[in-house]
Amino acid sequence: MKPSDEELRQSFQALPMPEPPNIRFDRRGLDDRLTAASAARRRPIPMFAIAAASLAAVLIGAPAVMRSLGSHHRLSHPSTTAPIPRKSWKWHPLDLSEWTMVNAKDGVGVGDSGAHIFETTSGGHIWRWMGTVKVWTGLGFFQALSLEDLVYMGAAANGVVHTAMSRDGGSTWHYSETKVPGISITPKNKPNFFTGMLQTAWANVQDGVFLLGESGSQTGSHAKVYVTHNGGRQWQPLFGRVPGAGAVAMSSPTQVWLTTSNGRLYTTHLGRGWTRVPLGGQPVLGAIQFWNHGEDGAVLTRMSSGHIAVWTTSTSGRHWSLIAIVPAAGSAQFYAPNPKNWWIWTGTEISAQGVMPTDPAGTLWQSADGGHSWTAHAGGPQGLPRQGAVLGTAQFVSPTVGFADYQPDRGGPTIAFYRTTDGGVQWINMKPEARIPATLLMHINQNIVGG
Repeated sequence: MKPSDEELRQSFQALPMPEPPNIRFDRRGLDDRLTAASAARRRPIPMFAIAAASLAAVLIGAPAVMRSLGSHHRLSHPSTTAPIPRKSWKWHPLDLSEWTMVNAKDGVGVGDSGAHIFETTSGGHIWRWMGTVKVWTGLGFFQALSLEDLVYMGAAANGVVHTAMSRDGGSTWHYSETKVPGISITPKNKPNFFTGMLQTAWANVQDGVFLLGESGSQTGSHAKVYVTHNGGRQWQPLFGRVPGAGAVAMSSPTQVWLTTSNGRLYTTHLGRGWTRVPLGGQPVLGAIQFWNHGEDGAVLTRMSSGHIAVWTTSTSGRHWSLIAIVPAAGSAQFYAPNPKNWWIWTGTEISAQGVMPTDPAGTLWQSADGGHSWTAHAGGPQGLPRQGAVLGTAQFVSPTVGFADYQPDRGGPTIAFYRTTDGGVQWINMKPEARIPATLLMHINQNIVGG
């Protein structure tokens, strides 16, 4: 009689595993906000720790016994009289710490283990294991520039920023490291608690930028920016005072943008200092977006009335025009996959005081004419959590297809993954499935699985 998947999983849980490193993926600061919200109700919950996996080959299907390499443990399950014909493991649900959908079908993500790379060609339903990337205890940031070109960056407590680049979808990686002096990403009395900020952006596979800063800092002494023009093999610092820590963007190989934690927008042509972009003196909301090699772009600001202002440029950011006002309040995230189809998602974030959103599904505004007119979906997005969860990452890849994940409001690795095919009106919980090679042993969802 063949053992069930559940019996196999329970058997592998008994295998010894090394102590994994502690990694924190920022996810737009979601983990910090979840911790703050939990602290308002009970004892603080530790930040979202991602266990980096360990690999080991295992022998499967020998009559009456399963043996783990290097282990003296003899497993009582599974017991069988014939080899188990298994090409790959199925594991459900799959948690992805970071993910990017390149189009409606293809995407890449980092598994909950923090080291395993998964690829989907089925629109997010099934994720196939592609390989592993070396990770470091500290801050982590993953980004897919295309289905083949991947970058993972990690900042360690000693101020070293590691870069891992893959050109084959995660099968092989090339590594480099850069020392960033003068930045502390851990409190003095908590060496394993990472509170800093690591952000990276790329104009193409060769030209990129990263920012390493102390969380919440607004002075140049607490944030530093580095650029590369050879695919991350070497990084050079941008000299001069950095206005503050925050999100970075790269509209062209020579122009970098920075949104500070207090909502101010700055730009620099490499080596010429930072210039503030006025935008009516209003704080910036969400991420700045660019198309057409950085010539056209858009950004949102919060007006004194509480409404959202939509600004655009067609001059590579030299001049900005106010083109629309959206009567929406609360937090706002901006998604613009192309010059015409844009979305603004409001009311989904935890406040700075740790107050949970009243309705995690929020309100989704949509524009089909490049931001000139906006329509809110009546009743809010349907099929998404209405309580007990927080929107983590969202992405729209076409006028109709989008993806989003929700994390429990008290933190933890259990993430629900959703997809829409009608522009955000209806959402379906996809419950993605991982396909893992039969000879691979790893941590997934804090369990040991393999085959």
